[in-house]
Amino acid sequence: MLFKSLASAIFLLILFLIVNMDFQTPIGRFINLVVANIPYGDKTMHFLLMAVFTFLLNGALNNKQLRWAGQQWPAGSLIVALLITLEECSQVFIPSRNFEMMDLVCNYAGIYAGGLLLLFLLPGLGHQTTGKANERTTTISIQAIFNKTR
Repeated sequence: MLFKSLASAIFLLILFLIVNMDFQTPIGRFINLVVANIPYGDKTMHFLLMAVFTFLLNGALNNKQLRWAGQQWPAGSLIVALLITLEECSQVFIPSRNFEMMDLVCNYAGIYAGGLLLLFLLPGLGHQTTGKANERTTTISIQAIFNKTR
């Protein structure tokens, strides 16, 4: 499973790089032609690419969670968000490219959707749902509530 997820993530990353090379390759020109004929095709592609990429990367990382800003976040989602933010903001400095806030919004929406899709399809991935640690934590919490109500 890990190999398939990593291979899929690498394939999607390569496709993403091809698309970002100003459509100078035959594949890039074909994708540009197809996307240009779809209403809101550019924004749809941003959303779909990020959703699939986030889904695959979170799956490859077994939905590992990182603590940031006091919250638990999927590591794959944070990695994709960081890379996409840097890539989109770098377009400000490239004359042949243009920065669009709506592209960034669609990217973030795709990252969120990809993370939710993974949780929906594989709800137990990377999370311990039973065991002594959870029972003990639950017991301590119930005891703390009981002691406060006395």
